[in-house]
Amino acid sequence: MKVYKRSIWSSVTIWACFMPALTLICLILFVLFYNPEKNSLLVIPFIPLIILIVASASAFCYIELTEHELIVRNVVYKFWHKAYPYETITRVRLKHAGGLTQTRLQIVRGQKKSWSYVIDLVSRKDYKHLIDELQRNGILVEVSRNIVLK
Repeated sequence: MKVYKRSIWSSVTIWACFMPALTLICLILFVLFYNPEKNSLLVIPFIPLIILIVASASAFCYIELTEHELIVRNVVYKFWHKAYPYETITRVRLKHAGGLTQTRLQIVRGQKKSWSYVIDLVSRKDYKHLIDELQRNGILVEVSRNIVLK
């Protein structure tokens, strides 16, 4: 079994979404405890911040390749994983829009397309090894031209 996973602290998502949102939550809590009569108005910003944290947690996916299947797992939602047997996979797409966006992985099985998984926890240095391993298992891999393979 080969696991393609890097530290959560190396990801773009932790610094672009989690840390700013947690900082704002801490500031709001500080103001709430410092000035309790303004409670009702300061609760409103919590709603979008909590939605941002929950939504951005879905970007913490990584990949495991076993002898017979490709498994997509999430570090934050440990209970969630999706397994795809190699014989059912028609092709795999690696897409990257550029800039600070994260790479997305989509698995195509016949006419069915999977969700586009954000694989922020897979290091860009590992893409070449990941692609080689998938091709060794007989899977066609489509790579967007923005992805540089080293």
